[in-house]
Amino acid sequence: STGEAEDYFVTITCPVITFNNTNAIAGIVGVIYNLNASASNTSSYSVSPALPAGLSIDTSTGIISGTPTIATTSTTYFVTATQGTCSQAQGYTKIQGYTFAINAQPILFGTNIPTTAIVGISYTFNAGTTVAAGSVIYSVSPALPLGLNLNTSTGLVFGIPFFTTASASYTITATQGSFSTTKTYIFEVIPNLATAIDNALENVIKISPNPSNGDFNIDFVGLNTMKTFVNIYDMQGRSVFSSDVKSNVMLISLNKFANGLYLLEVKTSEGRIIRKLAKQ
Repeated sequence: STGEAEDYFVTITCPVITFNNTNAIAGIVGVIYNLNASASNTSSYSVSPALPAGLSIDTSTGIISGTPTIATTSTTYFVTATQGTCSQAQGYTKIQGYTFAINAQPILFGTNIPTTAIVGISYTFNAGTTVAAGSVIYSVSPALPLGLNLNTSTGLVFGIPFFTTASASYTITATQGSFSTTKTYIFEVIPNLATAIDNALENVIKISPNPSNGDFNIDFVGLNTMKTFVNIYDMQGRSVFSSDVKSNVMLISLNKFANGLYLLEVKTSEGRIIRKLAKQ
């Protein structure tokens, strides 16, 4: 033996990182999403760019999960798998891209059929969709009969119709982000036989001046005012004044309200009268 030292070279091979799944499916707003982005021989995970709102990655398992809250276009998200024991010495990582979109939740209208509305009677009809209230904005065309309104957050049609209308079509549009769908409903407003307006009553009240700058004198002439009530509504059907009648002459002031048309409703034991007031 010469006694000389010999050199030995040892090669350390990092475990191979292999992703268990390389495909992704689209998600749906409001529906639980789960994507297996795990890999073999991996100790930690990260993702770039940021995942859609509501989703997150488990940095220990590589599972992407959560409930997405907004719709997104198709995007590629790159998951980086890191092998901890080799990463410092050799920077051993592997990257896999996953491409998917988050689609808006299907906007489906219910199967409710509108009933016939009646003049002077509170009316409601649910034209909402299966999508959670608040995430959809509703609109209607043409305008609903006077006195009826559409809740733009829930799709509820509500109010007290003032006049009869012929059967007509009303198209309600539900919009979520850039997605929308429509449905057409047909209904009418019919007379209320119990409180139908008697033409003979049209002349038992006098309004002066009309138009007015805000103050209206209502003269009930020979009408029995013992059980008479007055309501005034704006053209959206919102009540702006309500009172019982205590004398044959009544002063009503609309000075604090905007100029425009208003509806005067007089309810008596003899019938119901509706007249227009013009504030200018």
